[in-house]
Amino acid sequence: MANVVVSILIIVTILAVITLAIPVILKIPGLFVLVLILIPNIIIIIDALLAGEEIQVVSTREKLAELARLEQLFDLDVTDLRRIVEAFLQEMNNGLKGLPSSLKMLLTYIGNATGREKGVYLGLDLGGSNFRVLMVILPGNGRKPKIIIKKGVAYNHY
Repeated sequence: MANVVVSILIIVTILAVITLAIPVILKIPGLFVLVLILIPNIIIIIDALLAGEEIQVVSTREKLAELARLEQLFDLDVTDLRRIVEAFLQEMNNGLKGLPSSLKMLLTYIGNATGREKGVYLGLDLGGSNFRVLMVILPGNGRKPKIIIKKGVAYNHY
């Protein structure tokens, strides 16, 4: 218990120094980012110590070995990929036929466009790093639709 108290005192002292140094830290972007990374980790350590958990220090070699092991789990050859695609297609077909499936499939009876459709329609595409807004203007009377796409970038604000 004494070790926990000493550890907490050291961590609180580090946080106090960081807090007092904020004006300097804000002027040095790299240092600011480092502090932003360190503070949550320090809080996690304090929480673990207060809960009486043992904190394990893992070497870089052990981390790299674990990453390599995890990477191998996702290493797929062409045969594996084909098997996955076939299973996915089978699940889709089962879902569309109303058979048991891991995919929920709903039949949509949308036919081909006739050219008589009119109106303005909006679509949103929120991808991993892009954000697109699509506007389709259908003039009807067999005329060609006008398509406007605006592309932006989605930002992570963590």
